Amino acid sequence: MFDYQTGYDVTKRHVLLQHFNLTRRIHCWDAMFSRSFTLGGEAEYYFRLGIRDQKEIFYERGTRVQSFGGIQ
Repeated sequence: MFDYQTGYDVTKRHVLLQHFNLTRRIHCWDAMFSRSFTLGGEAEYYFRLGIRDQKEIFYERGTRVQSFGGIQ
């Protein structure tokens, strides 16, 4: 699934925020990637790959969080 969201200031006529989200189920895995852009040029990303039946086993990485198997 692909999701896109944006925020737009109609009075100043510019984009405030853009957010992309991609989610994919692959056999017994769940994968998710998201990316956000703000007006000031800041960008963030988040990636998570995990086993669907064992929620405590996963790998995630991003600009704010980085862990393996839920351990920081």
